[in-house]
Amino acid sequence: MYYLNRLSIATALAIGNLAVGSVTYGADINYGRTLYNKDCTSCHTTDIHGPKSSIKSPEKLRKEVSQWAKDSGLKWSEEETNDVTEFLIKEFYLFDKAEK
Repeated sequence: MYYLNRLSIATALAIGNLAVGSVTYGADINYGRTLYNKDCTSCHTTDIHGPKSSIKSPEKLRKEVSQWAKDSGLKWSEEETNDVTEFLIKEFYLFDKAEK
């Protein structure tokens, strides 16, 4: 019984840590970085991202990423949009750290 309770608590904490501050569960941040470097940096630098940006939430960032991808003629899947969004959050925006 004691073992099961500890296992349940550990599992709940692990799942909670994966979901906190994320727009997407299970996004591939490394692939998001690759897509961003390949498809985005030819038009702008990373200086547009971060605390000085007008984007103040993960949801708004995802909408912006999706819209700019479409406007640029990129045919990213929803998963690829999520990957890039998560990369940007972790690398530049850090919404989850600012909200705590």
